[in-house]
Amino acid sequence: MKPKITQLIKYSKEFIGRFSDIRFSGQVVFIILVILVFWSGIRSIQQNYQLQKEVNQINQQNIILKLQNNNIILQNDYYSSSQYQEIVARENLGLGYPGETEILIPDNIALKYGPKPLTTNSNNRQTNNTNFSDWMNFFFGKHN
Repeated sequence: MKPKITQLIKYSKEFIGRFSDIRFSGQVVFIILVILVFWSGIRSIQQNYQLQKEVNQINQQNIILKLQNNNIILQNDYYSSSQYQEIVARENLGLGYPGETEILIPDNIALKYGPKPLTTNSNNRQTNNTNFSDWMNFFFGKHN
């Protein structure tokens, strides 16, 4: 163990002694500068990537907000149109065109003479029919 330590001390003294040579010192300084420039370049690339991600995210949010804004403008145009005002006047105020009369039918009469409500009874329709048999039933009037 001791010979390894003495050998390590010998190598470190030789290495430190090389710094007295100006060429070796210049090379070490140059390598350190290259490493620093390389490191700062990598950090700049990483920072630019993060900033570009933020810019893209903000641009997407901007596009979404513009679309929402356009949607609101279209809704406002629709609400101010004469078609919408006519629909609201007919539904809420009971208004109509001149000569039109509104007829109110009581619910019991409407249910008695109106179309029958659809039932969801499973006995009324077979669910295992094939597409072809459904078309044949449709064309030849065999409705379940």
